[in-house]
Amino acid sequence: MSESDCSDTASDNRVDGFECDWVVENPTMYRPGGFHPVAIGDELHDGRYRVIHRLSHGAYGTVWMALDQRPVSTAGTRIRYVAVKIGTASYNTTEATIIRQLHNRPMSELFCSLNLADRETQQDVRGLIITVLDEFDIHGPNGTHHCLVTELLGPSVSAVRDRTDIGGWGVLPPSIARPVAVQCAEAVVLLHSQGIVHADLHTGNMLFALTVDIHEWSVEEVYAALGHPREIPMHEALQNGWDIMAPHDPVSAHQPQCLVYPPAVSRLWALCCSSPPTIRIIDFTESFPEPWAAAAAAENRHLPGTPRSVAAPELLLNLSTKVTKAIDVWALGCVIFELVSQGHPFRRGPGPLADYLASIMLGLGGENNVPEAFREAFRASGAMRAAKNPWRDDRDWNEKFAELREITENPLSKEDEQLLCKVIASAFVIEPGDRASAAEILALLRQAWPEMFNRRTA
Repeated sequence: MSESDCSDTASDNRVDGFECDWVVENPTMYRPGGFHPVAIGDELHDGRYRVIHRLSHGAYGTVWMALDQRPVSTAGTRIRYVAVKIGTASYNTTEATIIRQLHNRPMSELFCSLNLADRETQQDVRGLIITVLDEFDIHGPNGTHHCLVTELLGPSVSAVRDRTDIGGWGVLPPSIARPVAVQCAEAVVLLHSQGIVHADLHTGNMLFALTVDIHEWSVEEVYAALGHPREIPMHEALQNGWDIMAPHDPVSAHQPQCLVYPPAVSRLWALCCSSPPTIRIIDFTESFPEPWAAAAAAENRHLPGTPRSVAAPELLLNLSTKVTKAIDVWALGCVIFELVSQGHPFRRGPGPLADYLASIMLGLGGENNVPEAFREAFRASGAMRAAKNPWRDDRDWNEKFAELREITENPLSKEDEQLLCKVIASAFVIEPGDRASAAEILALLRQAWPEMFNRRTA
């Protein structure tokens, strides 16, 4: 299927003829302090939002597609379909505050921080962060849940990347990967210009904006595009890998009767691929204002729960005094590397933390290149010992890049290889104070892909 063809394909996963790409959420999370039970057709916030589909879930809650039955026009646009994030009862309610702060700061200051002056780019920058439309609380059987109503978005970059067969690409083409990388870098510069650290930057928290206006569609028209919700009974969900409840025990008041599968990625992507890609950065539940020490003391915070695949060494080693906005620069480097190369700079997948830390250490020059302030922590983690295992992949960057050049679907170009070498040298530095800034990473992208920036100012 060509890049412009957004129809579904037979390659979509199916459950009894139903297209699905995601498993449902962990049903054991429906307990006091956990998820709030929701059913299709539920009306939230005094009947304003009617739930019509499920979108996603995460550690901090579930996200639902809803029809705003009292829509309000925003900037001349009538928004009828929204996303409602229903947090766990322990959800950090500062997320909306951070997002509103990002949107409410005078735009002239943001443009100065990005060193961008043209009108078109200003509009792009304004839309890099998800928009909060409303917020409210739900008092339910599992506690009080803070809810965010946001603009409706498409699938995540990671979902599309993992399902690249929907576009017939095999890997993300440069026409998508490059704009996404640039927009991600611009978003991080924007955040840091306001003293905000995202702390959970990865392709799963980067969603594509809709390019199809569905807000005048009926609910049946939405279902025609996305598919009707498919449900799985709670009993069956618990027995599918969560066998903790006898088959005939009644579902408790803490649980919904059924869980709901989200739409297939290909169906969501069909609403996003009719024009050049634009992303939004989402999920600010781990975010904090600098400095970390002040934020941690004020809110009794633990270290951010950044995924291992994008976590900087200071997070992996629990070195709280080293945590700064530089953790976002490390994550940004990982995102850019993944988008451009379709690979990962270091070892991926499950396994001992020591092995992953050893991969980082060896990839950045070995034990002798570990700064003194980190040396003991690396040693205590077992990374030094793991680095000496005979089965370890000890290829250097030249060998890794040589392999990437041979990828059949989209071989790594010399231009992009040079960019990634600069990103490696700038972002993947163990000592946070020696890492490049997000603005410097953005400048590397501008230097490597001037045609992208020139096109936006033309």
